[in-house]
Amino acid sequence: MASSTTDADKVAIYKKLHKELCRFFKLFDIPEPSDDNVHKLFIYVAPCIGKDVQDLISIWKRRSSRSSNAQLIEKLRHATEDGGDDYGFIFHECQCCSHTISHDLNASNKIPVSESVNTLNHNQVDEIISSYLSEIKPKLEDLLCREEPVKAWVPDETLPYSEFLKNLKMPASASNGPDMLLHDLGNFKRNKQLQQRIKRMFQNSQLPILRVILNTSGAGKTRSVLEGLCQKWGLYLTCHVDTEARGSMDLENTINKHIEKDPCFERDLSDTLKFRTAHDTNCKIAGRRFTELILARLCILEFFCKLARDLSSGNLTDEHKRLWVFLQIRPSCIGGLHDDIFNDLTERIMGADSKYVEVLLRAKFNSLDKLLDFSSNRLYCVVDEVQVAATSLKHAFLTSAEDSTKTRPILRELALAIHKYPMNLTLTGTALDKNLINEIMASPVFKETGMITLTHFGAFNIAAEQIAYMKQFLPSPLVTSDTFQVLFDRVSFWLKGRYRITATYMKDLIITGFQRPHRMLNEFVRLSTVVLIPGDVSPQMSGGFCPTDHEEQWEEVPTLESTLRIYTAQYWMRSSIDPITADQESFELIACGFARYAENDIGNHRAAKITLDEPLVLLALGEWLQTLDVPLAETLRANAARAATEANGANGLEEYLALYFSAVFDDATPLKHIFQFHEDIPTPDWAERSATLVSLYPVGIAGEDGMEVVHLAPVGHHMRPSVTIGKDASSFEATLNWLHHNDRAPICFPDRYMGPDILFVLRLRDEQRSLIWVALQSKFSKQNILPSTTLRKAVPTVTPGKFYGLRVCSVTYPHLFQS
Repeated sequence: MASSTTDADKVAIYKKLHKELCRFFKLFDIPEPSDDNVHKLFIYVAPCIGKDVQDLISIWKRRSSRSSNAQLIEKLRHATEDGGDDYGFIFHECQCCSHTISHDLNASNKIPVSESVNTLNHNQVDEIISSYLSEIKPKLEDLLCREEPVKAWVPDETLPYSEFLKNLKMPASASNGPDMLLHDLGNFKRNKQLQQRIKRMFQNSQLPILRVILNTSGAGKTRSVLEGLCQKWGLYLTCHVDTEARGSMDLENTINKHIEKDPCFERDLSDTLKFRTAHDTNCKIAGRRFTELILARLCILEFFCKLARDLSSGNLTDEHKRLWVFLQIRPSCIGGLHDDIFNDLTERIMGADSKYVEVLLRAKFNSLDKLLDFSSNRLYCVVDEVQVAATSLKHAFLTSAEDSTKTRPILRELALAIHKYPMNLTLTGTALDKNLINEIMASPVFKETGMITLTHFGAFNIAAEQIAYMKQFLPSPLVTSDTFQVLFDRVSFWLKGRYRITATYMKDLIITGFQRPHRMLNEFVRLSTVVLIPGDVSPQMSGGFCPTDHEEQWEEVPTLESTLRIYTAQYWMRSSIDPITADQESFELIACGFARYAENDIGNHRAAKITLDEPLVLLALGEWLQTLDVPLAETLRANAARAATEANGANGLEEYLALYFSAVFDDATPLKHIFQFHEDIPTPDWAERSATLVSLYPVGIAGEDGMEVVHLAPVGHHMRPSVTIGKDASSFEATLNWLHHNDRAPICFPDRYMGPDILFVLRLRDEQRSLIWVALQSKFSKQNILPSTTLRKAVPTVTPGKFYGLRVCSVTYPHLFQS
């Protein structure tokens, strides 16, 4: 602590010292010190003790036994009772066991890492490893002899199709539902397209290659790397274990528990004057802990492979690779829910002599090289959820040795620790900053390394692929039923995008035995949007699932609100958003789960395109934005008014009118109050009636006449058949597609050759439920009355007989009228 300690700092230190000393005294049954004695102690230590008194207490607790502390405790008792200069001797005793506290008011120094913990000698390490492997041997043998590595999910026998569901043999998740991530793990090799993805991610190489795999949550990263590890021997580590307990806790605990809580570790180098020494100490601590973790993994891998070889007549197969992956992704498969053999062994060898750990690691790699035949390949190491490590201990490591303000998180130390061994390192996560990746690559360890960045793993953008995925879980009678034919059409619209959205819906559908699938889809969409119910089928139902906690994300990245308002407004009005160029803000969109990398994967994530185009996410965003101080409708109006002013009404006025029409046709207001009819023409009878804006689109089944059934759905505030208000039909083909009812958006902005600016359909409130097609031309003017010449030119553009009548259209589409 610096000599410039403020009074407020002293009060805080005093309170903390008193609290921690009371805890320490209680631990050893010592009467609680008086305030006066603690104050005396505080006067002595306040200028020189480190920033965290907890360090001192934790060191005392780590002493080998109660008796070994007896002398120190006795001196501490006398010091607090009698006061005086004994305080200095007490803290000298503390520094001898583990913590140096300098009388220099400018800093507090810590002793070398190698002395900061009890060191396990060679024999102790060997005994710990041998004993633990013997302990888990029966469990591993049982795993190797099972038909399936994870117990199967058992459906409720009272459910429809329960026998069919049972025969799917889906692995049970930690929450006792079907585990969609692990179902049929290893099947990518049977799919040519998916296998190509794996080959890009796991190319054979004797040279070290760093692979960085990025995309939003739920985009298929984890399943892809697990599939690759089912074909290539490797380690799977994760920086964060999810609620389904997927992965070992060893890496997460190593970072959060054994590195961060180490008494010699400085969490914030900007607070330390001797930052270079503290940085070196931090690097040594992190390096030791990560090396111990790797050793524990390799010990279990080697033991597993030897057992597998002995139980299978000396041969290691792809099935053994698959079992090894299951063991890493679900350590509890050989024990109870909280069993984790990788974390257990890592903690048991914690504090092993670092030089001996290196000797053991070399021996393990040599052994595995012979066992697994790495003549043309290397062991793979996948680190998942690296965005956590990219934000952990942000100020504990230096970027520049000359500047304590330029700090970085622990991710680089993790990458360095792994990459110095003969393994191909793969980092997967939601978003990583370019500077952080450059820092990793700038290390001398990585100078001979190539780097591959992958950002796209496919998605359910094509309805046929999404439907094929769903069909594998469905009985044949349901697949061919009208109910599910309509459902396929709805799912391909509402749940387009990342894999996890569709997988989560299918999981819920499976658990209920496929009952009421449309109600469940409504429920699914409704909860994700807070208030909106899909209006494309009925009846409706409440409840469901929320894919993204937007409120929590907003707290993390409040600056995204204005950006998301612009993108969401654009999508709601035009059904599309232009690809977003990758920058820091767009990375945050990916990290928060709003956006994803676009399909064109060009290998450089800084130049890759990012898209925000998933209906469920955009719908949730739009509805959530409506609840804020500035409703989304106000953003739409402001955008429309600004665009109208800047572009002479080219787009802005159209969008403003579309927004108006989406709200004004409420089935209550007579049309004569909305439209002005020419005084020289008799007003039609239907002008007295109200009308509702509707959407027309096919539902995926054929009617009695063989024609595809077209559904008509009203557009309202809490119920609508589409995420968007308008469709930007920029080509003749797109306009024709909307006219043929192949798009759910109720309002169309047709291509520039057709004539009108806006098209939509109204349903009258009469006995026949008549439909009125509306073609509208918008003209922006600052005058109260439009010039007659402007009106004369506008009339033909909304006259059906003159649609596509322009000469330029005939040249562009010469066969238009014949078709």
